[in-house]
Amino acid sequence: MLALAHSLTLGLVSPPAPDGVRSHTPSMSLAIRNRFQLQTYLPFVLEGSMFSQPRLTEKEALNELRKGYNRELVSDFGMQRPFQVGGRFLAMAQACLAVLSVWDEAQQTRGAVLRKELSKLGPCAVKAGQTLSQRPDLIPADICEELKLLQTENEPFDNLVAQRVISEEFGHTGPIAPNLPPLNGVSIGAKPLFAHLSADPIASASLGQVYRGATHEGVEVAVKVQRPDALRQCLLDGCVVIAVLSALQGKWGAGDLLEIFDTIAHGVVQELDFRN
Repeated sequence: MLALAHSLTLGLVSPPAPDGVRSHTPSMSLAIRNRFQLQTYLPFVLEGSMFSQPRLTEKEALNELRKGYNRELVSDFGMQRPFQVGGRFLAMAQACLAVLSVWDEAQQTRGAVLRKELSKLGPCAVKAGQTLSQRPDLIPADICEELKLLQTENEPFDNLVAQRVISEEFGHTGPIAPNLPPLNGVSIGAKPLFAHLSADPIASASLGQVYRGATHEGVEVAVKVQRPDALRQCLLDGCVVIAVLSALQGKWGAGDLLEIFDTIAHGVVQELDFRN
């Protein structure tokens, strides 16, 4: 495997099989997108950091997190950026209210409601749901069974957005492939990047989706594109979850809640670096 950049790897491997979706086409894997943007932390709005100059830039925080997940780094970064984390906190609160409204009165559908709300919250919440689906010691068995569907049921994001990501990551100014309409602003006369690329993804996961393609040399390839702002959203959510679990620690459930979250977060950070 040749690591060309933090956001692009090239090697002869089988195509990715995201979240329980099996793939059977041997291919070259082009792993795309390791864009990381970090923002804010609501619980510390009143602690004097609201108007302070951030100590870590987004690029610096990303480089540190590439070395491995660090709870203190996530918390420290969030403490200095309170507003956008506030939006994520409100989104999570709304999701919790939706689930609580049916938890006791509609036990046959509560799992489906929880799964739907986690899907709406984005990749970090989906990953958490997938992990919880394997923990019947923490949540009821019927909920575990419903959350297991998060392994295979993921809505794909817009194909034009994915094509733009591919073009930007390769620094390509021409068409993506002859079978696809050219993106706005590309050089029509330039050589296409691929000989062929599927118009729709062949698989969609919580963190990205996969397209089938072929190079001009006739090699079949799988192109994996990360969901837009996936890294940024995961960091925003991580700031909120760390604060909430710190408050709940020892008051709900069994085990160390922060330790469980750290395990999930470590795996998510690894998966979001497509060099792995």
